[in-house]
Amino acid sequence: MNDSKAKRSWTPSALETRVHKRAERLAEEASRLVPWPELLKVQRQYVRWNAFELWIRAIEETEGSLPHKYAEIVDQRAPGFLRFAAEFDFHHPRAPHPKAFWRMLARWVEERIFRKPSEEGWMFAVGFYAVRQLATLRDEAYFEWGIETWKQSKPRPYPSFEQWRSASVEVSGDVLDQVEMRDDRRELIKLCHGIRPRALELAIDRYVDWSVFAYWARPALEEPGPLCTIVETEVEKRYPGFLGLPRVAPTGRRLSQELVRWIEEHEFSAAKEQGWLEVLRYHARLHPRNLCARRFCRHWTIERKSHGRWDYPSFEEWSRQLETNT
Repeated sequence: MNDSKAKRSWTPSALETRVHKRAERLAEEASRLVPWPELLKVQRQYVRWNAFELWIRAIEETEGSLPHKYAEIVDQRAPGFLRFAAEFDFHHPRAPHPKAFWRMLARWVEERIFRKPSEEGWMFAVGFYAVRQLATLRDEAYFEWGIETWKQSKPRPYPSFEQWRSASVEVSGDVLDQVEMRDDRRELIKLCHGIRPRALELAIDRYVDWSVFAYWARPALEEPGPLCTIVETEVEKRYPGFLGLPRVAPTGRRLSQELVRWIEEHEFSAAKEQGWLEVLRYHARLHPRNLCARRFCRHWTIERKSHGRWDYPSFEEWSRQLETNT
């Protein structure tokens, strides 16, 4: 393999790992300030706007300045942007901000599209989870590769945003290997190849649905003694035979983990057979509803233990409490 196609890996240092863990805690705290459906909606907006900014930036950096027709396209997608940029320059003639068009677009998006989360204090959570989406990482990688390629040979014409994003979705493993990133993320992006974005989004949402069910059952499965009737009945209804499998211990963390594996094998067998189950696991860990369910499960378990056992809620009741909990 020649140097131009050598895999460019990156491994976080111990300091970067500590910084990440602290940022993760801050993001989780910020996520408490907003219902998870709104956080998910804005997170997905962030991913799309980030891709649009990268497309504009690629053209601008290749040309040296953004051609007028692309500025008009920006103004169509971001109504009032050109006036916003002109007024900003007029009122801040000595502002130290870079004059790059794409940077001004990023400012407009931050102030207009994401004003609400910024003012309410949960924008950090939006950014933290959105930049870790495989779609964002893929778009960033495609941009990095594309900018070098375009500078060597300018496209005539440049692809539309829709064409650029489609090319990003179908980016080859060879291209990904030329961009610096963590190997685990690179491999996950490769696993997404051939999966339509909407189909993947639906699969992730479905995986999270079952993950929430597992969080509901988890406290009961991990308690010593006989399994409470309501959980036993619901688990048996959804997964006949699961509780009757021979095990070393009837309850405990192991049983809780086995339920998750059972769900994956029975509900997501196609993803497992085709090799992209880990993609679902990765996205579920970042999904606002899953984060909320994990937090609610932990809080509910602590409260139940500190106040003595009370009647275990049905899955429907627990889910309703989850939806109103932030």
